Amino acid sequence: SGPISNPSGISTFYDLRVINNLTVEGTTTTLDTDLTAVDRVEVDANSNSIVGVAITQSGTADILNLFDGSTQVVTIDDQGNVGIGSTIPQYALDISDAASSGMRIGVGTHAYRIRANVNSTNDYGVFIEDEEGTDMYNARGPHATSNPNVHVFYTAGTEKLQITSTGRIEQ
Repeated sequence: SGPISNPSGISTFYDLRVINNLTVEGTTTTLDTDLTAVDRVEVDANSNSIVGVAITQSGTADILNLFDGSTQVVTIDDQGNVGIGSTIPQYALDISDAASSGMRIGVGTHAYRIRANVNSTNDYGVFIEDEEGTDMYNARGPHATSNPNVHVFYTAGTEKLQITSTGRIEQ
């Protein structure tokens, strides 16, 4: 309690409370610091040569996890793989959205969806759909319900082309 004038060396404080601004010049070291009851953390970087926020992970744990409440929604693992809706990303970008079965890409007020589908009937493919769910482009196959050896291509919801397992193209 009270003023400190020109301290030098190492000073130890317990339960330090700063009422106004705190400016630290130089390098600081913290170990196992938890920010609790924080409204927000804002980084106001102003540099043309140094990154605003840098995270260095020396171990094998994830580099970054973002949560919505108690649900982990974004992960960057120690290999640099990014998971959105995937807590253990298997690829450079691993998007998992069980609710909509795909990734939505918004253009203006329109939302288009790119989706890769595999279901229990082995009806799988890559789909590009408009906001109503109509196939704009669809490369499906093998189609389990009709012929498991045929790949079917759709445009605007209409079948346009089939490729058989022997390479035969049918319209």
